[in-house]
Amino acid sequence: MNAPLTVNLGFREGSDYPSPVTRVLALGYYDGPTEGVLQVGPSGGVYRFAMTDEFPGEGTNDTDLRSFTLSPLPPGSLDALVDLLAKALALSLLPDWSVWVPVWRFPSSAIQKEVEGQVDGLLQLTGPPVWQVTTDDLFGMLRNVKRLGPGAGTHEDSAHS
Repeated sequence: MNAPLTVNLGFREGSDYPSPVTRVLALGYYDGPTEGVLQVGPSGGVYRFAMTDEFPGEGTNDTDLRSFTLSPLPPGSLDALVDLLAKALALSLLPDWSVWVPVWRFPSSAIQKEVEGQVDGLLQLTGPPVWQVTTDDLFGMLRNVKRLGPGAGTHEDSAHS
């Protein structure tokens, strides 16, 4: 009998493989996302990402190659952030994925301060960095992926099961 086919929908150490990222909420942006929250697969791991280095012109077609650290967040964190921001920004439609860069304009400064506090509260649940990803496109080919810290490969599974 043949064993069932299994597909790894997460990150793995290696070079030059397609990104498993399916959704990105960009909380920082400069010629592309620089920080925010991303998700792997429709119900996979959720990570806070932060750009740590940039290599101008070294990506595909002379784009900038960027390195990011990825730190795990609890399951549902991305959806919670999207709901929070969509309500606070009075959006009639939720974002159309794959990338959402919310425009930081609130009805009042009091609402902005309250929302920023709630966003910070959700982001404080971030674990230590477990992956370093180098790419010119979070949805494209990943140039290099490296595990960080002891037990980094197992943390993803235990944090998001």
